[in-house]
Amino acid sequence: MKLKREFYSKFFIWKYKFLKVDKEKIETYIEKKARQLADLENVKVFNVSSEEMNKNETDKNHWACGLFIYINDKKQRIEYEHIIRDYQKIYWGEDVGRELIRPRIELSPISDVFTLIHELGHYYIYKKDEKQSEDEADFYIDEFFDEHLPPFFKWCCQIMVNIRTEKIRTEKIQPELKFSDEESFMYWKDYQMFIGNVR
Repeated sequence: MKLKREFYSKFFIWKYKFLKVDKEKIETYIEKKARQLADLENVKVFNVSSEEMNKNETDKNHWACGLFIYINDKKQRIEYEHIIRDYQKIYWGEDVGRELIRPRIELSPISDVFTLIHELGHYYIYKKDEKQSEDEADFYIDEFFDEHLPPFFKWCCQIMVNIRTEKIRTEKIQPELKFSDEESFMYWKDYQMFIGNVR
C-alpha cells in the first residue's frame, strides 16, 4: 500500500503533470522562437525533400533530417559573400537561389523543432570558429531553452530534451534534468497561464 499512496500523492501528480501538456502548442511556440533567432542571425531556413537533402547518401538508414551548410574558410567566405551580393543585385534581386545562400539550414519533412535547434547549434559552433561536433550541437538545445524560453518550457519538454542530450549527460558534461516538487507545481501554474493566453 505504501507504493500506492506515494503514486497518488499530490507532489507526485504535480511532478508529472508535464505528461498532459499540449505538446503541439509548446513545440509551435519553440519553433517560432528558433526561427526568429535564425532570422536575427541572418541564417536562412529552407524546407527540402529528404531525397534532395540526402542525394549523396546511399544508405537510407543514415539519412539526415537536417543540415547546416556553411563555408569554413574565412577568406573564401568573404569572397563568397561578395559574389552572392553581386548575384542578388544583377540576376535575382533578393530572390537568390537556395544553393547560393550560406550559411543556411535545411530541414526535411521528418525533422522536428529539436532538429532546427540542433542545426542552430552547428551555426553557433561555426560562428565561434570552433570544431563542429554533433554532441556540442545537441548541447546547444539546453542552452537555447535557458536563453530564449521561460523556465517552465524545459519542464514541459524534459523527456525530449533529455533524449536529445543523453550522450552528453552520461559523459557528465550536462546534468540530468531534475525538478523538485515545488518547481514542478510552479512550472505547471506557469504553463497554465501560458496556454490560456496563447492563440
